[in-house]
Amino acid sequence: MVPLSTITAKKIISEIEERVFLLFGVPEYLIADNGVQYGRSRDFRTFLHEYGVKLMPNAYYTPQNNPTERVNRTMKTMLTAFIDEDQRGWEEHLQYIAAACRTSEHLATSQTPYFINFGREMIDDGREHARMRVRRGLAQESEEAEENNEGTSGEEEEDNVQSRLTKLNRLREQVEQHLARAEATARRYYNVRRRDVEYQVGDMVWRREFPTSDTTKHFSVKLARKFRGPFRVKQRLGKNVYTLEDANGVDLGNWHVKDLKSDHSLEDDDLEEEMEDSDNITSAEETDDDRTGLS
Repeated sequence: MVPLSTITAKKIISEIEERVFLLFGVPEYLIADNGVQYGRSRDFRTFLHEYGVKLMPNAYYTPQNNPTERVNRTMKTMLTAFIDEDQRGWEEHLQYIAAACRTSEHLATSQTPYFINFGREMIDDGREHARMRVRRGLAQESEEAEENNEGTSGEEEEDNVQSRLTKLNRLREQVEQHLARAEATARRYYNVRRRDVEYQVGDMVWRREFPTSDTTKHFSVKLARKFRGPFRVKQRLGKNVYTLEDANGVDLGNWHVKDLKSDHSLEDDDLEEEMEDSDNITSAEETDDDRTGLS
């Protein structure tokens, strides 16, 4: 993950070639959005053609089809934990957050991305090597001594390499199975209409924020917090409108249910994903009373 001050086809080609193709190998496909730097760039298309890579452009106005968008949402959420109003210097945290993502077990695969790519977990502390040797214990030392005395045949070494390759292939097969199950589960949830939502007086809820970018204050809406709270439901107006108040009893005005999120559910749901589905969050069919706040 690389922060770019200028997003040009030439710069993107350089980063992909040096940081991906020449480091991890060349993929069969490359998924990209519809920016002019990608599919509409002759240089970019030529670059992919030379490496034999097929370009898979994302559908227009459908960013959720691009798996990168899900990672970006996670990264943005984590970045907001490190920055607040002054968003300068956010790139200083980027690689630390990226490393945390690489070494965290993903629900869909049941493995860490690092393990899937390299066949072992990442070591983030040099002292871990010594601890690993201790854990292996005397049994390994005995095996090494025996190998030194008797020698290891070429056939045995080849068998060991083949065994590791077999394990990696099995791991990738398991990952594909996990991804298929996760996709089926996501499809079921996506196709089922969300339940109607109702709040009671006294419930604690979070309200959606509507920030705007301000370059003079170094503030980008993309890194701004999506919700603020929690606040108490003071009154229900109509069927879909609620009056909120803060901890000091200060009236915060009337808010539509689609812009509210229950306090207890924040631990389980991704806030940004929930707002993408906000059009499905209603407690009843909206009426003129809801828009006026009258019952």
